[in-house]
Amino acid sequence: MNAVVVMTLTLLAQAPSGAAPGPYRPATTAAEAVKRIESLGGAVRKVARQGTAVEVDFQFSGPGLQDQHLQDLRLLDQLVVLRLKNQQITDAGLAHLAGLTDLRRLHLEHTRITDAGLKHLAGLKQLEYLNLNGTLIGDTGLKTVGQLPRLKQLYVWRTRVAGPAIAALQQARSGIQVWPNPLREQQRVRAVLLAAQSSLANAEQKFSVAEREFKEFHPRVAELKQEHEKAKKRATETRKQADAARKTAESGKRMVKDLKRRTAQAMQKAKDNPDDVELAKQAKQLQTQLAEAEQQALKLNNTYDELRNQDGTAQAESRMAQQQFQKAANAKKQFEAAKVRVESARLQENDARRADANFSGTDITSPAQPDKP
Repeated sequence: MNAVVVMTLTLLAQAPSGAAPGPYRPATTAAEAVKRIESLGGAVRKVARQGTAVEVDFQFSGPGLQDQHLQDLRLLDQLVVLRLKNQQITDAGLAHLAGLTDLRRLHLEHTRITDAGLKHLAGLKQLEYLNLNGTLIGDTGLKTVGQLPRLKQLYVWRTRVAGPAIAALQQARSGIQVWPNPLREQQRVRAVLLAAQSSLANAEQKFSVAEREFKEFHPRVAELKQEHEKAKKRATETRKQADAARKTAESGKRMVKDLKRRTAQAMQKAKDNPDDVELAKQAKQLQTQLAEAEQQALKLNNTYDELRNQDGTAQAESRMAQQQFQKAANAKKQFEAAKVRVESARLQENDARRADANFSGTDITSPAQPDKP
């Protein structure tokens, strides 16, 4: 047996036998009110783990909720959030919300309320959030709720509210964020168009480069592969030659260093023994060997420098040949990817341009706009 049937039977049981059901008898305690809310499929829960503030949620309760049931909400202390989305609540039901002065968030989207019922919300001085999406309210109702002193967020998608009324409210109450907002929507549409145009220009520039490289390099894949292999081989050979020359030059430097040491020692001995002809002869021979070794080391170092420069050139040519070959090998893939990106960017730019051209104030009756949580 569902909650609506249980509630109906309860009310019938309260009426005298054989009599028609009497008027709805509101709950008399908070516990009874919570029980009735839950029997209708609603939920009562704390807003935060700490504290006593609560919210009541009827948005998934089904069709059993009626205007008269909202009388029981008055018994709940610190009711700060009330969700009535998709319920058949009318202006008569709003009359029962007038005393809920702790309310901060009120969801009335897709209910049957009108401008006339919104006058009952005038006493909700703490209300910060109000969702009226999909209701029958118009400019008059917007003006009414615009008087709420702490209201910060207001949703009026798919209502009878006109763009000029929203603009007037925004001008009078800059602290209220209204969705939709004609000026904000126009700015958003224009920003999307500018971004789409920039994205298209970037995609077209990259496509132009990819197309040029595809035409230039793709037909030369085999040729550039051979050039890359030849350049790589040359680079390998010159690297070996340069390494060998470096080792030889280093060996020559070590020889010069050793001869300098030995020559200095021989000259010192000859100086210490000026009458020793043999020591003087040995010192002279070492000086001659040192001079020859220095000349040879200089030649070896020059050879190494030359081969090192040749190696640097060969390595650079090898890298360039590799880059050219890779560019040729990837040219077709890059061209096709760039083509897809530019086509996508053109579609986005066309959509954004149509939206900007067709913009004539926010279409607040559009069913495409989502409800806010």
